[in-house]
Amino acid sequence: MTGRLTLVTGAMLAVACTAAVVILWMSFQQTQEVNMAILSKLEALAVPPTTPEPFPSLEWTEIKVLCVKGAKNGPPAEGFSVELVGKANNSNETVTLSEQTNAQGESRFGSLRP
Repeated sequence: MTGRLTLVTGAMLAVACTAAVVILWMSFQQTQEVNMAILSKLEALAVPPTTPEPFPSLEWTEIKVLCVKGAKNGPPAEGFSVELVGKANNSNETVTLSEQTNAQGESRFGSLRP
């Protein structure tokens, strides 16, 4: 009698544990489906990031020279040499920067300190 009672109790515990695992698995599956639905809605709402305009430095200035042929609104002057001459970093030494103009007639010297 005791053996049958132990066997029945063990079988009931095994069924209860199996049911708990099945319920837990179903809950996990449902949570996963909800998370996937939330992610798909968030992706639909997401706006691609835009690159912000660089903050202009108060100490450095980007130097760009535009060269044209003839009149003020003339065609771009390609292949010309542009030179900037000045004193660098509060020194007495004179520095010369030289750049060639591109197909648009632009010559860029990058950011320079005034």
